[in-house]
Amino acid sequence: MLDFLIFNIPKMDLRAPSIALGLLKATTEHDGFKSRAYDLNIDLWRMMIKDGYGHWWSYSDWTLVDQKLLDENWHILEPYVRKCLEENVVPHNPKVVGMSVFSFLQYYALEKIALLLREYLPDARFMIGGPGISIRNKPVCEDWFAKLKKSNAINDWMFGESDFIMSDYLAGKERPGINNWEKDPRTSMMRLVKPDYSDMDFSKYPKKHLRFDIDGPGPNKWAYITGSRGCVRKCTFCDVQSFWPAFKTKSGKFIAEEMIDANKNYGIKKFKFTDSLLNGNLGILKEKCETLKQHGYLKSNDEKELEWHGQWICRNRKQISPEFHDLLADAGLGMVGIGIESGSEKVRYHMKKKFDNESLYYTLEQFERTNVLVVALMMIGYPTETEADFQETLSLLERLAKMKNVCDVNVNNPTRILPGSPLGDDPDHFGIQYTQLVEDKDFTANWWYDDNDYATRIERFYRFHHKMIEVGLKKSYADDSQDKYMKDYIEIKNDPAMVKIMKEVHEYGKDKIINIDNDIRDKKAEQSREVLGLGH
Repeated sequence: MLDFLIFNIPKMDLRAPSIALGLLKATTEHDGFKSRAYDLNIDLWRMMIKDGYGHWWSYSDWTLVDQKLLDENWHILEPYVRKCLEENVVPHNPKVVGMSVFSFLQYYALEKIALLLREYLPDARFMIGGPGISIRNKPVCEDWFAKLKKSNAINDWMFGESDFIMSDYLAGKERPGINNWEKDPRTSMMRLVKPDYSDMDFSKYPKKHLRFDIDGPGPNKWAYITGSRGCVRKCTFCDVQSFWPAFKTKSGKFIAEEMIDANKNYGIKKFKFTDSLLNGNLGILKEKCETLKQHGYLKSNDEKELEWHGQWICRNRKQISPEFHDLLADAGLGMVGIGIESGSEKVRYHMKKKFDNESLYYTLEQFERTNVLVVALMMIGYPTETEADFQETLSLLERLAKMKNVCDVNVNNPTRILPGSPLGDDPDHFGIQYTQLVEDKDFTANWWYDDNDYATRIERFYRFHHKMIEVGLKKSYADDSQDKYMKDYIEIKNDPAMVKIMKEVHEYGKDKIINIDNDIRDKKAEQSREVLGLGH
C-alpha cells in the first residue's frame, strides 16, 4: 500500500507538469513515506486530444471550469477520467490521496473527480491543497469545502505551503493550516503565517523535485524548476511576502546541476523558473550561467542547448553590464517577464519597485540586442496613479511597440488590493478607503483612493488596451474574458464615448478597428502563444 499519491485537477497549463506534484513527492519521500506523483491534467489531455477534445484546454474554452458546461459534457469526460484513475491511481491503493487545486475555477471538476475516485477507494483519506485554497476567496472556499466534506468527496483541506505540512498530516499530527486558516497574531487578520524557515536547506531534496512517475515532461517539453523562494523586493501590491517573508535561494551551481540532471535523465531542454525573480541575487545568477557554460550548455551547441524563462527586475548598467547580458543569452535565457507595472517612476517608487526609467530602457535595449523575448507585465489603476501617471504608461506602450522582441504586454485586470500584501493588510496606512476587502470582487471594485475609483480604473483598463491596438501591439491574452468590467461600468457610469471604446476593444479581431501591420502583430501573437503555452 502506498502512503501518499498526489495528482492535479484539470484544467491547468500544459507547458509542463505541475512542480507541486514532484515537490510533494520529494519532500514526503525524504521524510520516510512511500509516495507517487501523477499529472492527471497532462495525461488526460494526451488521451483526449486524439479524439478531438484538446481544445478544452485552450484559454478561451470554459468546458472544464464552468459548472453548466461541465455537467453537459461530463458523459464525454467521465470515461477518460475513469481510465486515467483506473490505470494510474487505483492500482497503488494509497492511504492518502492528495488533489492539487490551482484555482477555485477547478472546484466543479474536483467534486466530480473526487466522487468518482471515491467509488474505488472508499477507505482512503482525500486531501486537497494548492493555490485554489486561498485566503483571497475565504467565504467561497469554506462554503465549498463544507459541501465537499458533506458529500464525502474530501476529508480534509490544507492551506499554505504544503511541503511544510504534508508529512505532519501523513503522520497524523494536527497543526495550523489543516482544516483551518492561520491568523496573523499582530492584526488578527486571516492570512498565511509562515513557520520559521531561516535554516531551511534547499539541497535537502536534491534534484528530486523534477522527477515524476509519468513518461516525460509536458506536451511542449517544458519543466518547471525552483531556484529560490521569496523575493528581494517588497512590492506594496504583492502577497508573496506573506508566504515567504524572506528571500531564500539555492546556489547557482546547484541550480545549474539540477537543469543538467533533468536534461541528461529526461532530455528536458526548456525550463520555466517559478522564482519571484531570476536576478534577485546577481552572484548566484552569474554562477548558474558560468556553470552551464563550463558544461557546454550554450546556444551555439545544438546538442546541449537549453532554454530558460523567468521573472526579472530592471537593473542598471553598473549592476548588469552588457557583457553579463551576453553571458545570460549564451547560457540560454530565452524569455523574461518584467514587472514594469507603470510608465511613471513616481508610481513605481510608491510600489517599492525601485527602478528608474533609465534602468528600464537600458534593460529593454539589452534584451532586444541579445534577442531575449520580453513579456511586459503592467498594472492599471494603482492607488496613487493619476491621469498624468497613466499618460506616461500610454507613452511607454509606443516605445514597446517598436521593439521586435516584446512578445506580449500583459495586464489581467484593474488593480486588485490583495490580502497578504502590504496594501491589503493595512489599507488605512496607505490612505486607501474601502467598503470591504473580503471576497474576490471586493479586491478590484470596493476601494478608492482620492478620485481613483472603480469606474476610473475600468476606463483606464480599456483605454490601455485601445492604445495597444493603436500602436500595433496584440491585446493582452487575458483580456478576452474581461467583459464583466464593461458590464460593471455601464451600471456605474455608462459614459457613451467610453462604452464605444470598450466595445471597439472587444470587437477587435473581428472587425479590425485600426489598420496595423498584420505580419508584425501575427508574429508577436504566435511568439506569445508559444511562450505562454496557449497553442493547444
